[in-house]
Amino acid sequence: DQITCEEDAKLYMTGPPNGCKSTSYSATNYWISVQKCLPVSKPYDCIDCMCEASGCQKYLGKCTNDQGTWRCGPMWISEAVWNECGKLKGDWKSCARDSVTCSKNCVKNYLNKYRTRCTGKP
Repeated sequence: DQITCEEDAKLYMTGPPNGCKSTSYSATNYWISVQKCLPVSKPYDCIDCMCEASGCQKYLGKCTNDQGTWRCGPMWISEAVWNECGKLKGDWKSCARDSVTCSKNCVKNYLNKYRTRCTGKP
């Protein structure tokens, strides 16, 4: 039973503990954008799809206050998510805001860390 890109996108959007079981995402612009690039054929294409849905290049070099939580860069990474993904290269804003590669790697680490909550398998 492999996790799907759809489940990864839900997990990243809603976070643990609800993760991919949440249904509160259906009307968001992010979710509508994710659905436009599904299905994907390779796991790394899923991260690209999620990046595109988050505004990828549009948010490079920027941070936005999202209902009281600052989110930065192409993948809209909060400081909490950056901490959970292993505090990659440099500080939170430098990674999240200024680097597409670092942002994508952070999201990959975050998903790998919490994915078992969706599948029940390591």
